[in-house]
Amino acid sequence: MRNITFILFLCVFSGILLGDNDKKQPFPNPFMLAHMQENANYLESVIKLDSAKENYQTREDKWLWLQAALTYNSFIQNNPKSEIYNSAFYQPQDSVINCSLYDREAVDFLKEQITGNQLVIINEQHWHPKHRFLGNMLLEHFHKEGFRYLAVETIDKKDEYLLNQRKYPLQSSGFYTKEPNFGNFIRNALQMGFEVIGYDTITANREYLQAQRIYESTFQK
Repeated sequence: MRNITFILFLCVFSGILLGDNDKKQPFPNPFMLAHMQENANYLESVIKLDSAKENYQTREDKWLWLQAALTYNSFIQNNPKSEIYNSAFYQPQDSVINCSLYDREAVDFLKEQITGNQLVIINEQHWHPKHRFLGNMLLEHFHKEGFRYLAVETIDKKDEYLLNQRKYPLQSSGFYTKEPNFGNFIRNALQMGFEVIGYDTITANREYLQAQRIYESTFQK
């Protein structure tokens, strides 16, 4: 069996502003305001954000609040508010963005592109769980083709070893893993025999260190 790597690369359009941004606002960073502890109360987070919306009045603060609202609402399935916030974010609204289905022709095309490669990068949008659903749809094909590593930005390094032993994520395994499709994606990968690698780092040379981490955990072996 070939030793092949499968990488999920996470991306947010326009970036999520954290860290120093806290110091510039009179109100808490909305991501921190809505932060879920171990109780996993998804609804409480979106209620907190809705109730605090009027506190964020500058263009930058409104933009950050919208990103937080999009993210936390995407954690709740069949949530019409997600589409309302998507419409506010994507202007003009692109009907393709709201499509949650992947037809067989598209999936078959992707399988053809995957076959024979050692590295596949899936670029996802943080508040569109459909990208994780697509990754889930392709897992069996990845495994059949010999892929054995799944690198995801979201994993907390403190849980990485235990996660691979346990074979399922916890609320404390990461931030975006709290989203049900992402949680199922990682659980299914682990149970198929993938090794899950967390590679995120918040530093000035972030991209270089992330690439180094991925290389050392996969191809260097």
